[in-house]
Amino acid sequence: MAVDAPVTSGGIMDIIPAKEFVRRAEADELTQLDSLPEGVGFVEDVVYVSRPERDLKVDVFCLDETPGEPRPAMVFVHGGGWRGGTKGQFSRQAAYLAAKHGVAGFCCEYRFSHEAKFPACLQDVKCCVRYVRSRAEELGIDPERVGIAGGSAGGHLAAMVATTAGAAEYEDGGYEKFSSRVDICVPHNGVMDLVELAEGREEPIDLIGRPLAEAREVYAEASPLRRVTADAAPMLLLHGDADEVIPCSQSGAMYEKLTGLGVHAEVQMFPGVGHGWFNSPPHFAGVLERMRHFVAERFGL
Repeated sequence: MAVDAPVTSGGIMDIIPAKEFVRRAEADELTQLDSLPEGVGFVEDVVYVSRPERDLKVDVFCLDETPGEPRPAMVFVHGGGWRGGTKGQFSRQAAYLAAKHGVAGFCCEYRFSHEAKFPACLQDVKCCVRYVRSRAEELGIDPERVGIAGGSAGGHLAAMVATTAGAAEYEDGGYEKFSSRVDICVPHNGVMDLVELAEGREEPIDLIGRPLAEAREVYAEASPLRRVTADAAPMLLLHGDADEVIPCSQSGAMYEKLTGLGVHAEVQMFPGVGHGWFNSPPHFAGVLERMRHFVAERFGL
């Protein structure tokens, strides 16, 4: 996938050797995506679906040359309380996995809660997974190795995708010939139980827009913990044990539920860190390595 000029809001980025890019990421020196690894193409703002509210876009990180053997793909879903955030939140992780293992990365947008309530954002992310599979032949992607990762609200949506394979009510937006199931899932401090999160709150959670007392069934429907079956995708759950926004017990409960049903799951609690710790030094490199190891192991890289 060749690109003439990788462009961000700051202009054309430098191209550096892939080994140097990988070294910077692993040494916690990559505080922003200010360069690209040689051999990895980057196409920004590809429209993957047009909704009444707006066009939804995805940034694509993929090897310049189509690989001889199909490679896995990862969809990345940003956080922001379902009401904000940008798709660039996981751009460094996507570029790193492309440089290190040839994994195609797709960092996607979705509709925010002020634009459309649940399940709109879930339908969008599932649509992006189908979009990825629709480009498998063109980009050398293995459609049997498509994973998803996300942080906070994005971790919630990633886990929802991983626990709702085959749920027809969430399939919307095109690419109907392709599946939205995922083969692995890596939520970073994700919401797993909206019902528990909403208990005792006077204000409704933005994703739903109604108080728990009025919409308990919808809160339960939107809770990955309450959607888990033996068909759920294997998960690596990452959480800070000092998170005061989303209790780390939610990831612990998800791990217990998955393993109790025979689904492969791993959980790692990071001591003394709060919400959103994973994208900044001194934690970025360690969390990145934990995800890399899981992706490599589960996808046979």
